[in-house]
Amino acid sequence: MNPLEYTNARMQELKPRIAELGSAERSLTDEERSEWDRITVEWDELEERKTDLEERSRRAVAAGKVDFTFNKTPDPFQVDLRNGSRGEVIGAARNVLETIEKKFAKREHGENVARLVDRGDAVGELAARLAITTGTQEYRDAWLAAMTGGQGDERLLQRANEQYRAMTAGTGSSGGYMVPLMLDPTMVLTGAGSYNPFRRVANVKQINTLTYNGATAAQVTAGLLTENAAYTDNSPTVSQVQIATYKIGAYIPASFEAFEDIDALASDVLMLFADARDNYEATQFATGSGSAPHGVVADVGAVTASRVSPATGGTYAVADLYSVHGALPPRYRYNGDSLAWVSSVQTIDKTRQFGTSNNYANFLVNLVPGAPESMLGSPIIESSAMSSSYTTGQDILLYGDFSRFYIIDRIGLSTEFIPNVFDQSTGRPSGTRAWLMHWRVGSGTADTGAFRLLRL
Repeated sequence: MNPLEYTNARMQELKPRIAELGSAERSLTDEERSEWDRITVEWDELEERKTDLEERSRRAVAAGKVDFTFNKTPDPFQVDLRNGSRGEVIGAARNVLETIEKKFAKREHGENVARLVDRGDAVGELAARLAITTGTQEYRDAWLAAMTGGQGDERLLQRANEQYRAMTAGTGSSGGYMVPLMLDPTMVLTGAGSYNPFRRVANVKQINTLTYNGATAAQVTAGLLTENAAYTDNSPTVSQVQIATYKIGAYIPASFEAFEDIDALASDVLMLFADARDNYEATQFATGSGSAPHGVVADVGAVTASRVSPATGGTYAVADLYSVHGALPPRYRYNGDSLAWVSSVQTIDKTRQFGTSNNYANFLVNLVPGAPESMLGSPIIESSAMSSSYTTGQDILLYGDFSRFYIIDRIGLSTEFIPNVFDQSTGRPSGTRAWLMHWRVGSGTADTGAFRLLRL
């Protein structure tokens, strides 16, 4: 069944019930009113989708392009994901993205996914396969049904499950269903306003392996040559950058009563999962260390040459701000959009007071509610994981080139619904249902010399 056929079929299913409730001469019960609100919203969405699909088909026919909407050629679900060529898979994925372009929370989210697909490499091919299996409204409906204990379209869920098992590596569960494309945070990059600031400024990369492997090269030194003299060997020292990804998970239980009483509980749970992911990463990307995603503050703080000491131990003063700024090597000081300051909101506010009490306002510009937008020409962003204690040994202010701090996303986030949770002590059902989520992420600093950290 192609997307237009599915849309028409669903509208035919809803039409009799809408007519029945809409023509009722009596007052609707609370349950009927809730049903009426739900199905009329869905009807409006279906009408909009039908109009979009028909317009898209007309544009495709007029342009002489392949049209999947009316199944004149096989729809994206008929693409052979096992044996199809990379070009066929990517072409079908573009078709899916065009169909659901208005379903993303922001237009740039859809554009980010499209760029990922268009990479054309192994990561782009995997993104394309996930787009085909999880990117349609039909899959979203099936996923929501599965996440509430209902029966979704098993064909769609099974295809996504096969893709998930194919991309799973290492130890750990391979069960669960992939999150719909328009909701998957490992493929849709979050934008400004996030509680977790590091994704806004870091070098974010998507991979389809367990570990990211890259390299950095040291500076090459040039020199004066006399006539007929041999060149010196200026080969740079190349260092490997290897950043592992780690499985991170969350678990949310809900009582039978909550499950029955809260509308759209599965969608609400997904938002809670997204918030949990954001909170976890906000801490790890700042101060994480050991066998977990590494934080930039932890990495930089471990290198003596990248730390700056205050003029007076255990005291934060305006002179320290300039010391940090001046200590950053010239190589990194002019990298434009990737330069940033990071500190807690308490340090941001304390820095603002330097300008109001000591007439040092020249380094703070565009003051806005909450935080200075720019300081000494670079944006300053809040990290709640940064220390706000002004005692000896605290790391309170970071400045540097965040293109050298890598966040590695292994694309694909999986959820699983547990219809009955059993009490561990008695082995009997506890009257609780639950959701599981897990994803893989890694982070680390490719070059600690690109940062300077103020340690009191």
